[in-house]
Order: sequence, then structure tokens, then C-alpha cells
Amino acid sequence: MARKGAPRLAKAIPTAMTPPPPTGAPDLYVPLFTVSLQHPYYTRHGGLCADLRLAPTPATRALMRTLGLIFRDRGGWLGVYVQGAAAGRLAGALRRAAADAGGGFWTRLSFALIAADPRFTQVTSLPIALGGGRTALYASNRGPGGGDGAVLCAGATAGPGDLYPLVGSSLAFQAPPGWADAELADLSGAVVYPRPPTPPVGVVGGVASLDFQGLEDGLYRIRPGGTEEAPTPGAGLQTTVLHTPARADAVGLIDILLTQPTPDFPGRYPLGPLFDPGQSAAVLAGPDYALPFEARSTTWRYYVISQAPGTQLLDLAIQGAGGAFERQPDPPPLPNGAQAALFASRVPLPLSQTTDLRFQLTGARRDADAFLHPVRVASLPVAPASPVWPTGADGAGASEIYVYV
Repeated sequence: MARKGAPRLAKAIPTAMTPPPPTGAPDLYVPLFTVSLQHPYYTRHGGLCADLRLAPTPATRALMRTLGLIFRDRGGWLGVYVQGAAAGRLAGALRRAAADAGGGFWTRLSFALIAADPRFTQVTSLPIALGGGRTALYASNRGPGGGDGAVLCAGATAGPGDLYPLVGSSLAFQAPPGWADAELADLSGAVVYPRPPTPPVGVVGGVASLDFQGLEDGLYRIRPGGTEEAPTPGAGLQTTVLHTPARADAVGLIDILLTQPTPDFPGRYPLGPLFDPGQSAAVLAGPDYALPFEARSTTWRYYVISQAPGTQLLDLAIQGAGGAFERQPDPPPLPNGAQAALFASRVPLPLSQTTDLRFQLTGARRDADAFLHPVRVASLPVAPASPVWPTGADGAGASEIYVYV
């Protein structure tokens, strides 16, 4: 029996969008939208990234209370729900907010991407240093991602085009030549610092300072005062930045605009367009959004070490379906002074919780009396999730596996 006072959900975790409830159940909550965080590494969780959680920002928590929305986070999956009979009231609230803002339907819900396991960045094809106060991922339904707007990133999977520098409570930067002043604009293009009619911040000694205190988490553009054009970046200046509290486990932010902000704006939205003032009914679209990630591929390095002192390993080879390995010449000794035979995959191989990759080791061991003994490992261990060692500018990294025979 449902707990008294608990919201009645159409489905706990819907696999498809649930239609509006019948008129006899006006208090039934139906999906406003869902977000799935898809990641091929997490094979034990059906491809959902169980190490990522979506946490509403403080402003979003307050807005959801005002709008009567609830959310459910299941690790790798988020559902936001609205009472089926309340869609019209939600549309009215969005119209009032647009009128107060002076035009455009820019009301949004924002969710911080929290990595419950720090190894998330190790197994994901993104910079290992993602988050931690430097750069973070930004995703939104405001663009034509995936062709129909259901994909929240710029490409087929989250990548470099979705990364932005993080900014905390303030930013001082070297202004590009020709900048006399600077201002800060939000997602809609409205100036949020300094608040009009206060004039833009002056450039003093080539430096401008912007204050982010009191601003909602989100994407902001730095630009010269009085212009709506995107300026040419100066040396070291990123004109678009992400403002969200810096924390070690935060790797990004997702924005969901609740309806189409302007008629010419692409994207897919939970509520149908609200531009017709005579339209009384709100169309509840209930989209299933996805933020897909790509699993990191690394160079797999096998270090093969003999456990028997005074012996020598000969004719070693690693073979198997899914990858080819080459023995590396003159590998350096291990930290304990032992000498290992080093094999490296010819191409990077994907990391996965469970994998079909299977490799075998064959060879021989010559003992102190010159007798040869066969060496065979039928199934070598696969690359672990962590650590991933940097290898160069490509950022792929290397995984090290030690095999004692």
C-alpha cells in the first residue's frame, strides 16, 4: 500500500513515456521528462552510468517546489514528474515568468552531475582531470542534438565540444585589446552583471573583474559592454564559462528548458510551444532525453614477470580475439628491480565492466639447469578501471596489468 501523502507515480522507472492519466485520477504524477546517462562501460547496469547522479541545484529545488514537480534519481537515470491535471497551471507559470523577464520562455531546471565513484573519469573518454574546479561538462536540450533534440550533447556522445571552464564566485581576466568594459550575459542573452541600469565593468590596467555571487548555476557569456555579438576571444580568455560550485565530485551540469524559448530556437522540450496567447491547453510532450558517453580506450600493457629466481622467460607471445600485442624492446626495470617482459596493444582497447576480449599468454621458462618448462596462461586478466596513466596529447592513456608466472 502506498505511504500516506506519497506522490502517486504512473511508473516507478518508466521505460517508455506514460500517457496522461484518466480524468478519474487527477492526482496521478506522469513524466514531464526523463534523462538517462548512457555509458557502454557499465555493462552490469544495462548501459546506465550508475556512478553518476543528478542533483537539482538550489534554485531548481526551489522552482520545483513552486511548480509542484517531483524528481526521482536512480543512479544513471532521472525522472521529473508533474500531476497530469497540473500541466495547464505549469504553462501559466511559464507564461508569467516570460512576461516578468521581458520575453522568451527561459525557465529551466538545472541538475549537477555528481560522480559517486572517482573512477568515472578514468573509464570515460573525457579528460581525466574533468571537474575539480577547472573544466566541466555542460549539456542541454536547447540544441538539435541527435537530430531530434533528444540527445543532450553537441555530438553523438559527450566530447570536447561540451566542455567549458569552471568559474566560482568571481573572475578576473586579461581583457582583449579594444575592450573598454565588460559584462556578463546569461543563456537568454540578458545582462546579469552588472544588473542594468548599472553600466558595464570598466577595464582597468587591462584587467576586468566579474562577480558571479548570487547568480544561478549555468552557462554565461563574457562580452564587451553593450554588444550582443560573441567577441573574438583574447589570449587565454574563454568567452563562455560555466558557473557552478567547485567540488571534487562534480563533473558537469545539465539544463532542461521547459518549453521552446523563442520560435526560431531548436531543441525538444517537455511542454509544447506557448507562443499563442490564446492557447489554453498545454501539450505535455514528456521527452526521454539521453546523455551518452563513450568508454575510454587505453593502450593495454602487460608486464610478465617470472616468479622463480634465476630463470629466464623465452618465446613469450600474447594472442587472442579482439586485439594484437607487440613485445616492447628494452623495458625499464620495475620499481623493485625485477625485469619484466612488456607487451603493448597495437591499438587502444575499450574498458568495460565485462568484456568479450580474451587473451592468452604462451612461452617457456628456462631454469638454472637450462631445462625448458612450458608457460601458459589461458585467460589473462583484463585492464582495470583504474588507474589510467597519461601517455600523451591524445589523452587516451594506458592501463597496466602485471602477470606473474
